[in-house]
Amino acid sequence: PKLKERQMQTQVEVEEALKREREREHLQQHANEMQRKKLMMEQEARSLLRLQEKRDEGLKLRQQAEEMHARAVAAEKAELERKRNTRVKELTSHNETTQLERREKLRMGFRQST
Repeated sequence: PKLKERQMQTQVEVEEALKREREREHLQQHANEMQRKKLMMEQEARSLLRLQEKRDEGLKLRQQAEEMHARAVAAEKAELERKRNTRVKELTSHNETTQLERREKLRMGFRQST
């Protein structure tokens, strides 16, 4: 009877030990899965951060290009305006000179006829 009782107690202890081992393995698997998920999330966060940095850099470069283009257009417009103003002054001066010459010729012609 004592032997049977001891065998039963040993059987219960073995079953409890196996149960504890299964629980420990289950907890270890869960911990491993959580660690894997954590690492994946950290990797994804770094990847998203790199993408955001590249996007920000692209936007910055685009803005710089647009500003350079705007300055170039403004400079070209200013140059065309300067050339236009120079041409207007030249034509005005030429017209004034021509008008003075005509008046002088008319006066000379009028003097000669009298």
